[in-house]
Amino acid sequence: MAGGSIKKCDACKKNISKSVLRLHCGVCKRFFHLECEKVSEVDARLMAAEKRAWKCGSCRTPLASPLSTRSGVAGRRSILMSQLINDQSDVITELKSLIRQLQDEN
Repeated sequence: MAGGSIKKCDACKKNISKSVLRLHCGVCKRFFHLECEKVSEVDARLMAAEKRAWKCGSCRTPLASPLSTRSGVAGRRSILMSQLINDQSDVITELKSLIRQLQDEN
């Protein structure tokens, strides 16, 4: 959803900087600013993390994707946050174990 060369937003026709997170329609392959398509940075990063294709307003149909409903986005965000918390807890547990091992060796 981000990176690469400078692209033009198909909605406002302005340049989208390389350093800015942008949307890329998986159907028509056009690029958009997040603001122009009213997509939050959190939702854009969520789609990227889940490797889900995004569809612009022109390519989206009412039944195309659960992302078209706020409850679908909120539910997915909640699941992703739970997974991240669980992953972080596992990392913390592993780090504590490694610290104990190092302390025992000294």
